[in-house]
Amino acid sequence: MDRLKIVLQGFPAKSNRGWLGWCNVILMSTSNGYFLFDTGSYGDRRELLDSLKDLRVSLSEIRGIFLTHFHFDHAINIELFENAKIYMSEREYKYITSGFFEKSSDLYVPKSMISYLLNRNPIILRDNEKVFDDIVAIDLPGHTPGSMGFLLESTKTLIGGDAVKNVKEFYNELDTLLVFGDIHDYRESLKRAKQMAINFVPGHDSIFSFNKEIKKLTDLEVIIYSNTNWEETAPKEFKIT
Repeated sequence: MDRLKIVLQGFPAKSNRGWLGWCNVILMSTSNGYFLFDTGSYGDRRELLDSLKDLRVSLSEIRGIFLTHFHFDHAINIELFENAKIYMSEREYKYITSGFFEKSSDLYVPKSMISYLLNRNPIILRDNEKVFDDIVAIDLPGHTPGSMGFLLESTKTLIGGDAVKNVKEFYNELDTLLVFGDIHDYRESLKRAKQMAINFVPGHDSIFSFNKEIKKLTDLEVIIYSNTNWEETAPKEFKIT
């Protein structure tokens, strides 16, 4: 777990204005240099760059990006890393390039980014493919037909994306609210995740371990700043943990 650094902390929340889309963005040091798992959303850009700066990692040092799936809140910031290789699942690549995501009414695929992705010539991964070091690509379909996790074999750590969306859904085996693939695939993917790993990096929650019981391994805190009161010069702060 020491190899993984949280660049942006995921958070499991939704509002009456829609999904906040705050996903985990993880930095990993490998034998091939620094790699990111997912990239966050538009609203995360300044925080993403500031966090990398705090970690003393420049944009040019990011050698590659592993995408768990191609939704806006996970993938849209790939354009910040022009020199990085992009890795994604074969099934997700077909899902977005065939246009099938539109038939699935998947509004969260950034359609305008597909041509950009194609120009980046992503590296296509298949189920159980060993990428390098101890990183193994794992198909976890359901949330999208091509959702993919990445298993770090040496520590049995699964970076699960939205196949393991948050602790509540994982522990209680709840159906996730957004399924653009098959709900039965989603349930089987969750079972597969539990069988292969001990430590989990979910799409939108604290990193945790699971061995019959949940143990959170990272703190979860978000501060929301509100400027609704025009009579106060400083914004109100709402801390959510």
